[in-house]
Amino acid sequence: MTRRFVEENQRGTNSPARVSGPCGRAREGGVNQFVDWYCRTLQSALIGPRQIAAECLR
Repeated sequence: MTRRFVEENQRGTNSPARVSGPCGRAREGGVNQFVDWYCRTLQSALIGPRQIAAECLR
């Protein structure tokens, strides 16, 4: 059953009728949360955490 599911899914992906688009917030919320987290983590690792004005005065 798994093989059939994968093969049929691939046929749909290869279909000329398929139109790809951006991830929708409603259906891909977990993906978007992961991407947001990953970007924040990478940014923090590369340039350090952002400071707000009060932290700069210390």
